[in-house]
Amino acid sequence: MKLSDFDFELPSDLIAQVPPSTRNASRLMVVDRKTETISHHSFNDLPEFLQNSPLMVLNNVKVTPAKLYGFVEKSGREVDVLLTSPVINGTCKALLKGLSKLKQGDVLKFLPDSLKATFQGREGSFAVLKFIESDDLSAELNRSGRMPLPPYIKRGKDDSPALNLLDRERYQTVFAEKEGAVAAPTAGLHFTPELLDKMSQNQIDTAYITLKVGPGTFQSIRTEEITEHVMEKEAFEISPENWEKIRTAKDKRQAILAVGSTSLRTLESINLKATPQEGGNSGRTGIFIYPGHVFKNTDLLLTNFHLPKSTLFLLTCAFGGTRLIKGAYEEAVNKKYRFFSYGDAMLIL
Repeated sequence: MKLSDFDFELPSDLIAQVPPSTRNASRLMVVDRKTETISHHSFNDLPEFLQNSPLMVLNNVKVTPAKLYGFVEKSGREVDVLLTSPVINGTCKALLKGLSKLKQGDVLKFLPDSLKATFQGREGSFAVLKFIESDDLSAELNRSGRMPLPPYIKRGKDDSPALNLLDRERYQTVFAEKEGAVAAPTAGLHFTPELLDKMSQNQIDTAYITLKVGPGTFQSIRTEEITEHVMEKEAFEISPENWEKIRTAKDKRQAILAVGSTSLRTLESINLKATPQEGGNSGRTGIFIYPGHVFKNTDLLLTNFHLPKSTLFLLTCAFGGTRLIKGAYEEAVNKKYRFFSYGDAMLIL
């Protein structure tokens, strides 16, 4: 199976740079695998296609505003940094442009200049930073950090405060709860509290998992032979209550709707026959889903429109069938759907 088989032409003007006016103003493409039909709707129409009351599984991870802009104190060279790991005793790993130019001991100052870190060295492609003169780094990040938007959404250090505030609000789901992600579970961005309430009234129950989306989500496939690609592992957690909800749904053959690729990857990584642990089930998953995967815990998928030749596009093709999904994407381009994180949604029945 070749990566080039999963390429397609995408006009750059279809890559959404800002969210729609309201969360649920997105469009919804519905792809029916049984009838091989494609139809077009508003995201508010979602409950109409879930008449059999599936269990909806959402990722409640919370994105940390861990993007920082600053400069090297000694040389004045500008840097932008994405913190990618939990901060332990003031130390964490980060992605940093110009990593090869840094020397051990270099001091980085971030804007506003109350935040400083010392470059300790590197671990592979990551920088190791030690923050200094910061009593509460979490509070500093929540005050001055930017949301770590994907590289195809164009942002910079000179963005207006209004745009930064918009990203802080809209690049976060309304049900975000557990800290630790460097990217949002974007299929969940479309939901409003009112829509979730309406779905509950329609007997659509919800369960929550937490997959802490890591920097690997931005990693492109660099091998033409798809099976040679290795995914970076990410941590997940499922509480006993939510584990039992998912297992009960599976036992009584209730359809399970994965909201987003992160929920799907978590569902496909777990053994529901295992006994739920007292403090919740947790682990790490590096599952790579591409055409040929046999799905064991997922019956329906809600997802956004993804990059050509990406792991997420391969996952969508695996779930919906390559020929059908390629046709759906061609129609999405023709009908000018908005793509990627701030874009429109697809429901695969």
